[in-house]
Amino acid sequence: MGLVILFLVACGGSAQRSAVPVFGKRFSTKVIALCERVLAEKKAEPRFPFAAFNPTKPDRSKLPAIGRYESRGVQIFRNWLRRMRALGTPALGQSAWTALLKPLKAHARIIADQQAAASRSDGAAFTREYHAGNKAEERMVTAADHAGVPVCATAAGT
Repeated sequence: MGLVILFLVACGGSAQRSAVPVFGKRFSTKVIALCERVLAEKKAEPRFPFAAFNPTKPDRSKLPAIGRYESRGVQIFRNWLRRMRALGTPALGQSAWTALLKPLKAHARIIADQQAAASRSDGAAFTREYHAGNKAEERMVTAADHAGVPVCATAAGT
């Protein structure tokens, strides 16, 4: 689980949302199952090692360890995006699908950039990516709500 994601949970995860199958029942079922698998992967990650860490005022001495910790989160997001794209394009709700993939792609880039910033002890870049992650999380919640796949927002924010 990436640090961005860890702190996003504290800012509020997704609540119960609409279950309208915007993509059609079959495609929505596949998306939901995939997001549930990602959520399980993220929940299985070890706890973040620095409970009192403040991403807006990062302790640079902790950043290399955080960078190592975040490497797994980077892989989870990259694999998630790849697997979502592998589902293809739904027959229904193509604009909602594009809207859902956009913040997921942003999350994958942001967590990778934040992990790289942590690895090089760049506190300013680390904090920038933290804030970018918050914005991407907001977009993911909106897109997942609209698409009727709230578990995808939950997975992104866990």
